Amino acid sequence: MGALKYLCDLTFVHPDGIPGLILSFYTNYKSGKIKLDRDNINYAWVTLEEAKNYDLVEGLWEEIEMVDKILKAKN
Repeated sequence: MGALKYLCDLTFVHPDGIPGLILSFYTNYKSGKIKLDRDNINYAWVTLEEAKNYDLVEGLWEEIEMVDKILKAKN
């Protein structure tokens, strides 16, 4: 995996009133096993179009689009 690159951060409030924070980074990934810490429960490698099928926190879709644009601009 390459170096992590900061994208942005997003604060929100869950429906139950608990605040949340998303720190978004991106990197190049080639292979290997993903290991989550105890605070993270799942992950998915998906295309931009596939991400539309997930129930995402408000604002997260826009972050995924931002990374897609960054990656396309580099190619």
